[in-house]
Amino acid sequence: MAEKETSSATSPRPVEYDAQTLKWVRAQTYQSLAGSILNQTAHAASAEKALRTRADTLWLEISSRVTKNGGSAVVAASIADEAVGAEWEQRLEKARTGELDEVYNGALRAAIRCARSLLATSEHAMLMHKLQKKIG
Repeated sequence: MAEKETSSATSPRPVEYDAQTLKWVRAQTYQSLAGSILNQTAHAASAEKALRTRADTLWLEISSRVTKNGGSAVVAASIADEAVGAEWEQRLEKARTGELDEVYNGALRAAIRCARSLLATSEHAMLMHKLQKKIG
């Protein structure tokens, strides 16, 4: 039975791979996927599916972060287009140069910072609640 590889819950198109291909795909960076596509390796078709899905998901992540921070949908799309690329050819070129890996790593760091901030805020609120209960 084929497993499904998805980059996130918002991934636009789940892609199915056999177990060996799934292992290979998961180990690849955006840049190495692009290299496989451009060099027409044995994994080129799987690499293209994976890169398209990952780039779509990254575009959605960037766009979502912009709207969560108060940007309009138009601004969010513009920023995501600039960061990830609006068309496949742009995305493939950004992947080839390593730029999508940098964007992905930046988005990951931002997500971790946000999660830590939420955790700290939550812990602070719990401590304040406990303190208020003790006071009064």
